[in-house]
Amino acid sequence: MPLGDRLDALLREYLDEIKSAKAHSPEKLRKIKHANFIVIMDGVPTDEPKEAIVDASRRLRDGKFPLVQVGIQFVQIGQSM
Repeated sequence: MPLGDRLDALLREYLDEIKSAKAHSPEKLRKIKHANFIVIMDGVPTDEPKEAIVDASRRLRDGKFPLVQVGIQFVQIGQSM
């Protein structure tokens, strides 16, 4: 699965979970830990993850979630860039 598509799927799943928890109760939301996605790449990605990241940031903003709710780090292994 291309990087952008996979990242989008993971972010959507997590964001849907916190949105649902927030709608039900603050206590349920507090039980969900912040997410940190670490993307390990061995070269140039097959597609652009920018859309997934921008969409996730909009959903975080619209849901009034803290900026630290989700983190994304990219790690490149090797030199094929």
